[in-house]
Amino acid sequence: MFKERIRTTPLYNEKANFFFQDIIDEVNDKPDDSLVSTLRALLYGKLGDTKFRSCTYSTINVSDWGDNLASRLADYMIGSWPRPENTTALYLAGIRNVPDGGLEKIEEYFTSRGYENLEKIKRFFTKGTQVRAFVKDSEPGNEHAVVITTGTLHNMALFHTLQCTLPLILRWYFTGEHELVRDSFDHNLSKVLRDPAGAESYKRMLAEVAAGIDMEESYIRHTLEAFSKGSLRHQRDSVKREIQNNSQRIDSYLAEVRSMMRNNDEKRTILMGLEARVADGAIDEELFTYLKNNKTVSVYKLSGNDTIVLNFRTYLDNVDEEIAEAYIQNHRGTIYENNRGFNDDDLEKLLMACLVDRTMKVRVCARMYFSGTDCNRWSDDSLDDILDEGYMGSPHVVGYDCKGGYATPIYEALAHGDQILAFENAIRLVASLNMDDYTVLGWFIRRLTEDYNHPCIELSDGTVVSPKEALNHI
Repeated sequence: MFKERIRTTPLYNEKANFFFQDIIDEVNDKPDDSLVSTLRALLYGKLGDTKFRSCTYSTINVSDWGDNLASRLADYMIGSWPRPENTTALYLAGIRNVPDGGLEKIEEYFTSRGYENLEKIKRFFTKGTQVRAFVKDSEPGNEHAVVITTGTLHNMALFHTLQCTLPLILRWYFTGEHELVRDSFDHNLSKVLRDPAGAESYKRMLAEVAAGIDMEESYIRHTLEAFSKGSLRHQRDSVKREIQNNSQRIDSYLAEVRSMMRNNDEKRTILMGLEARVADGAIDEELFTYLKNNKTVSVYKLSGNDTIVLNFRTYLDNVDEEIAEAYIQNHRGTIYENNRGFNDDDLEKLLMACLVDRTMKVRVCARMYFSGTDCNRWSDDSLDDILDEGYMGSPHVVGYDCKGGYATPIYEALAHGDQILAFENAIRLVASLNMDDYTVLGWFIRRLTEDYNHPCIELSDGTVVSPKEALNHI
């Protein structure tokens, strides 16, 4: 019965919600994220061919519902969320201002309609807040339970204690090989839910469940399927337009008829292949393997229907060493004009070690989006999560959202459907520093010397230290 409000767990986030599409929670005024997380932890591997939905109402005021209290409550809770076929359910509500005799009317209503009133649950909650649980599980695939409490579900102690009784309420899932036994995972999860100091243990148990599930693969496949479809759709539409234009030109340029008809035949063959791939919805397995195994590039999210957002983590090693050395040794140039936190000699030592001698490495990162034809810095979300891993922003991408000489190869690769080549060129862009671009070079030096306590320098043994600490290792 811990009181901590649980927000965003390993079993309730964007990737988990995609993986657990068969276990969802439809909520009116959600107390916290614990219920759907608990349900997924308890029911994972037990659903068989069924799906599960919980429908939660945090607080319902029934003070003026009169003699029809029970029927109105049942219609409000169950009738508002019609269940699809082969879907079991939990309907949960906190009601307040219950008139005298109201709970007895509710019990009479449900038991008269074939529900079993769970006396164990009734006896478990005997002090203060009252709880009633009704179960109808006679029809396989249509089992459902109704749980009503006289307290608001925003009372975290009550809300979490209710969850410890789920194996008793959803009993049709806890039979046979899944029967609740002492010291099992289900039993221990129920124990921590009613422990006043159980919040950390609860989070740890959810993390253990998540660690045993490969949600990443299904999420990447889902993301790439949409992204690949978008890319193929752009190629398909481009080929369609070319065929239409060529067909119109045949009438005007008779001399080119034979050549253009051959071109149309080739394009139609390509179009048939593209149409088949779009219809199949198959993702590019080579691209999937590339992103699955790549340590430099990782999938961040899908934006819209066909735009993928990627995280890049690499080293600032795409630098001309001879030019870098000349700039570093010029103490009257751009580098030292932008020095904010070091004496010039120390800055020279640090830059020589990182950009010329390569005894240390500057760790850089960026977040970029790619669509069928476009690529740019992703600025909708903060980059702090990657920076906090021990990186600084890529000078060209994060500093000024410029692609320089990499724009052409990236866009050409996207236009030809070669996403891997586009991503590889983006890696080189993120890892680059054009010493002749005074604006970008100045930005890099200011970030390096102003944030001199921010870890972003990797030593030869793999340790990540701040620029200030790095001087002690030169």
